[in-house]
Amino acid sequence: MLDYFRQAILARQADFQPGRRVKVNPSGCLSHCAQGPTVVIFPDNVWYRCRTIEDIDAIVDQHLVQGTPVTHLTLP
Repeated sequence: MLDYFRQAILARQADFQPGRRVKVNPSGCLSHCAQGPTVVIFPDNVWYRCRTIEDIDAIVDQHLVQGTPVTHLTLP
């Protein structure tokens, strides 16, 4: 999943919102381990559960490119 996320970022980087820089950092548990892999978008402070490749594509396309959070994937 991490490698796919990195590839998706590189593939769509030119389409990101102006001024948006993206860095993918692996981490340990972010206190939401039961939800599956977790992605946090800073400085937006939006937390996502990310269980499939399609989830990654939605986060990249909708949040990072279009600037709109993917509400069905957000964590409380």
